[in-house]
This record gives sequence, C-alpha cells and structure tokens, in this order.
Amino acid sequence: MCVSLKGCYEPWMLFRKPISKKTVAQNLRKWGAVALRMLEDSKPVPELILSARTPRQERSVAPHPCLKPQHIMRILVRSLLPLGEGIIFDPFLGAGSTVAAAKAIGYQSIGIEIDHEYYEIALSAIPKLAGLYPSFLGETVEMPSTSVRYEISDNKQMQWILAEERARYGK
Repeated sequence: MCVSLKGCYEPWMLFRKPISKKTVAQNLRKWGAVALRMLEDSKPVPELILSARTPRQERSVAPHPCLKPQHIMRILVRSLLPLGEGIIFDPFLGAGSTVAAAKAIGYQSIGIEIDHEYYEIALSAIPKLAGLYPSFLGETVEMPSTSVRYEISDNKQMQWILAEERARYGK
C-alpha cells in the first residue's frame, strides 16, 4: 500500500507581489524581487533540475520522511532572492532543509512547523545540514562533493548521481 505516486516530479511555487511597474527591472528596483537570480556565468536557473534521493549523510542528521536534498534546496533558495537580500519563508519547516539551505548561503529565513517532534529535529538539524558541503552555495547545478559523481547526458545537461546504493523495493 502507498499513499502517493513517486513520479520523480515535485512542483514548486513561487509567490511574489504583483508586478506594479511597467518592467521587471523597475519592479526589481522597487521590491527587490519578481525575478530569479541567475546561476554563475549568467546562466538562468533551468526549468528542470535533476536530483536524486536525499543523501544518507543528510537523512542521518534530519530523519524526516520528506527531507529535501541540500543540492536542490540551495539552488532554489539562492535563486529566490535575485539581489541576495530579503527573507526566505518556509511555512512547512519539517526538518529544516529550506532554512538550512538559506543559512548555508547566508540568507535570513523563517520557518514554521506545527509538529513539535519535527520542530525539535529541525532545531538540531538546521546547523548540521547548513554545515555540510561548505563550498556549495547553489551558484551552479553541479555540486562538488566526494559523495557525488557527475555524468553528462545526451542532451548535454549536467546531472548528478549519488554514489550510494539504490532504493530497494520489495515485500
């Protein structure tokens, strides 16, 4: 029995103030938002970011059923504040992967969690998750780490594959 499909697709939503000026540039000057921060070398954040299962190292620090990998969270969190200023808000803190990514990058953040057990996990996990991969701040899609190897796919997009065993399914 399962409760959801595991289609390897998770949509994300970005909420922002209405565009009140004529151009994105004018809104950026007024609000400091309304655009996504580019990756290094002026590359846009790709529409599809290939990721893999959350590494064992991260799961051991923050035992939560929906823990998101720091690889993807740092890319997303960094891109949300185009000028590097503002506050990241996570209304579903869980074990704190979003807030940890913000802390690693040097952003301010606020997280809210209704479950006291997960809140306690987040208090301990956030500084530990933020301390992992100190050289990766989400400026690229590639994450340098000894636990990750890289492959170039046929369409020349970079993808990463964790160097740990695959998930096992069975009885």
